[in-house]
This record gives sequence, C-alpha cells and structure tokens, in this order.
Amino acid sequence: MSEVSYKQNEKEFRYFFESNNSLFENYANNYEGDFEDYRILRCEYMKDPWSNLVIFNNDLDEIKINKLKEILKSENLTPSFYGPTESQTSELLEQMGAKPNYQIIWMKKDLKIVASGEKETSDRLKIVEIDSPNNSDYLKVFVSAYMENDGIGFKLDDTYLKPYEKHRSQPRFHEIILIAYVDEVPVCISSLGIDNEKTEISVLHSVGTSNDHRENGYARELMSQCISIARSRGISTMYLGTIYNSPMQSFYESLGFESFFRSTQMVFDDKK
Repeated sequence: MSEVSYKQNEKEFRYFFESNNSLFENYANNYEGDFEDYRILRCEYMKDPWSNLVIFNNDLDEIKINKLKEILKSENLTPSFYGPTESQTSELLEQMGAKPNYQIIWMKKDLKIVASGEKETSDRLKIVEIDSPNNSDYLKVFVSAYMENDGIGFKLDDTYLKPYEKHRSQPRFHEIILIAYVDEVPVCISSLGIDNEKTEISVLHSVGTSNDHRENGYARELMSQCISIARSRGISTMYLGTIYNSPMQSFYESLGFESFFRSTQMVFDDKK
C-alpha cells in the first residue's frame, strides 16, 4: 500500500468533504462551528464518544482544544476530536493525553478503470432500488450488518431516520439505496451519494451484508452494481471511508479503490 500523505492530499480531502458537507449538518442533532476551522458534532443515535466529537480541519492550539473540551464535558460527553492523522493538532492532542480510538482510511476509485475484482450481478441476486431507508427489509439487514457487529451504539429510531430523510430531501443531494435479495430474502444493502453540484463524484456511504449471508460474494456484486450506476451517470470518481487496516479496506482495494488520506479519532480518558 502506498504511503498516505496528509500534506499531499489535504486539498482533495477538503474537496471531498465539502461536497458532502450536509451529511454532518443533517445527521447531527446539534451542530456548531465553521467547517474551515472546526465543528462540534452531536449525534444522539450513536454511543458516546463515537460521533459526539469535535471535527477539525485546521490546526487548533492548546487554548482552543481546552475550550472545546470544556464544552463537551459540560454536556457530560467524553472530550473527543477527529481529524487528519498526520496533522499538528493530532500530535498536540496526543501530547495532551488523548489516545486514538479508531482510524478511518479514505479511498477513491477512478471509474474509467475497470478492476479485476468487479463482478457483474448474477442470476442468484435480485437488486432493488428503494425510496427510503425506513423500509423493513433494509432495516433488517442494517441491524444485522452494523448494529450487531460494530458496537457503536446505533439507536435505530427517529433520531437516526429523520436526519437521514432531511439529508435526502435536499435538491443538491440524491441518495441511491439498494437492497440485494436471494430467493426473496434481503441479504445485502448499500447507499450511494450523488452530488448534483459536483456531478463528477459520488460517495459510497455504506455497504453491508447480514450476518447469516456473509462470505457469499453478495457485497462484491452489489458494490459492482453501485459502480455501474455511477458510471452510467458519467461520474468519474467514487469515494468512501472505512476502518483502517480492516478486512473491508482489502475488499475495496480489490475493487480498484486506492487510499489517499487517513484520519483519527483522539479521545481523552474521562469527562473530568
């Protein structure tokens, strides 16, 4: 794997995030801050400290870090910061006692190149596009694929679904949500974000297979379908993020995705 450089890829990382800026705003139950500096993101449907955190894009000094820590602690939240792994702020946070919780690797695929790992949809799989994630088949797979495995404390109720619908109702963004069926049983889901202002890019928001149907190649076929849909729309680049050094990273690499940026969540031990 090639070295992922923050300094070399910072501009592209910002471009990618700006195109999906509303995801942060609409998924958050409470949001404040300037994207060019920092933002405080609070998501009630996820367990502290996974997504109740400060997202930073420019370097923060110790005074600002301590101020933001106090804001989170006053709300009984664990002080948590998320941003570029190689940044000065990440180094300063570590010096101040914060510890890494997880790392996300950001990846992209040139859709003009067909990877050997791409696979056409077979006769065994029926893929259906749905209008909303508030769909019993989608939620059944979602619970199995994510909530039972990731340990990130999803609350699958209106605190999650309403912000999702708010994001999807905007004229700028379009979400393509797919369910894959085998013998009328939902086995795999995915969602692909389309930006109507930046029509050359798309963002894969999720792909997941229910626990009882893994290791059958369903995710590969569904991912290949997402790639085909993006190509048919004239999209040239697809982005995604996944846990660093995870099996999913290797899976995406087999589909032609390349790493270009790494980010880390840094967490202080307690709320004191």
